[in-house]
Amino acid sequence: MIDQMNDPKSSRSNPLAGGGAASASAAATVVSLKSLAPHFVESQHGTYLRRLNEVIKDSRNRNIALTGRYGTGKSSILDKFEEMHEKATLRLAIHTLGPEGDGDSTTNRIQKELVKQLIYSASPKTLRRSTFARWAPLSLRRAGMEAFGIVSLLGVLLALLGWLPDLAGAGEGEPWVQRVAIWGAFAAVAVFVMTGLRLLMHGRVISDVSAAGATVSLSERTLTYFDKYLDEIVNYFDAQSPDFVVFEDLDRFGDPHIFEALRELNTLLNSTPKRIEKGEPLRFIYAVRDSLFEKLGSDTKAENDDAATAETLRANRTKFFDVVIPVVPFISHRNARDLLHDLLTDAKITGIDRPLMDLVAQHATDMRLLVNMRNEYLVFAERLLNVDNQAPGLTPNGLFALVAYKNFHLEDFEHISRRGSNLDDLYRYHRDLVRTSVARLDGRKRDLMRGRGRAHAKADVAVRLGERLRAVGEASKRLSPYSGYKLRYQVGRDCPDFG
Repeated sequence: MIDQMNDPKSSRSNPLAGGGAASASAAATVVSLKSLAPHFVESQHGTYLRRLNEVIKDSRNRNIALTGRYGTGKSSILDKFEEMHEKATLRLAIHTLGPEGDGDSTTNRIQKELVKQLIYSASPKTLRRSTFARWAPLSLRRAGMEAFGIVSLLGVLLALLGWLPDLAGAGEGEPWVQRVAIWGAFAAVAVFVMTGLRLLMHGRVISDVSAAGATVSLSERTLTYFDKYLDEIVNYFDAQSPDFVVFEDLDRFGDPHIFEALRELNTLLNSTPKRIEKGEPLRFIYAVRDSLFEKLGSDTKAENDDAATAETLRANRTKFFDVVIPVVPFISHRNARDLLHDLLTDAKITGIDRPLMDLVAQHATDMRLLVNMRNEYLVFAERLLNVDNQAPGLTPNGLFALVAYKNFHLEDFEHISRRGSNLDDLYRYHRDLVRTSVARLDGRKRDLMRGRGRAHAKADVAVRLGERLRAVGEASKRLSPYSGYKLRYQVGRDCPDFG
């Protein structure tokens, strides 16, 4: 199989070429790939969704955790929850942190990324007068309307003050139609110029004015947002007013202290006058794995080597959350085989031995991993199996084993094309062992045929057979009901006695 993967000729055939009828039939039976995105399944996730909807009815539950290892379906549950409370839910997920600054802790860096997501999820109008005001594109229509308003206001003000300019052809003695046309043209030019200036100055602020030199300096508005201004965050939540904030992927950075900071933020946000006036508390919902909280107080020494006592001495997850909803894994090494079998059957994949599925399922306890193996097998089979010029010796069983290996050893699989993978090493060791064993056996066969070593070979055989014969005799003696039982071994005509 390694030679087939390394041989470019084995994968050169085009699945759409050769045999028009066969290709059309194959294209018609192509099985679609399954999405790896979270998918809500009522039978697996419905219990947790109902529990979540129950706990939010209690106003005291403001920090709620969905706990469980990766692949248990937390995102699927939260997707359905967000769908049910779409207008009242804000969802935040951090996948990476910015560069580490001087003295920045992991908690501070996570807070900064959270605030960035808050800012970019808000409308620019919400943050217009905020320190975190965002630059938003200015449309030509909006710039023209703003310019028209400014010109109109300025014209009224100049008319009241009697400072209107004298325009040629627009004097008192001229026809009123001509005067209206000239003043209209003048206003249109003024609006046009003001629109251009508005577009030119958008995104800039006046940072310095010098009256003596009559100079004005313009500088670019900074696009840096600081998460240290708590009052700005409060203003954001007062303006947006979500009822639920969902946090995901906070556990990937291994910092449990961020949850303490978020709990304090939740307490502060629920104490604002607008939130109290609304009468509905702001709730933070977290998707997190339990093992993260083992790091809390890890330096605490157990008293009398009692781990339970040490756990009570150090902080634990219950102090961060008002309610913890555990998500029980629906897949384990015991039922992964059946799930994998169902996936392959649903995709009409045949020819894979049950022992191979059992072996793969023992190490694949993530549903997304099983689905991905199913998808990759379909693509590999389309290129290597379901073609006219099929790779020689390649079977569905061998191809699925290779796909499983790819999913468990991604980096090593990439080395197969360069013959530098562990599989290639194993294949070479196998060839060397076979070659060495064949050479050794051939040499022994030649020695026996030539008479050399025949006596030594006979002696070895005689010793082994003698030991077996004595063992059979001793067993017969022990099973005999007679106490004076004697063993006799006869070789030819001689019958020596053994007591």
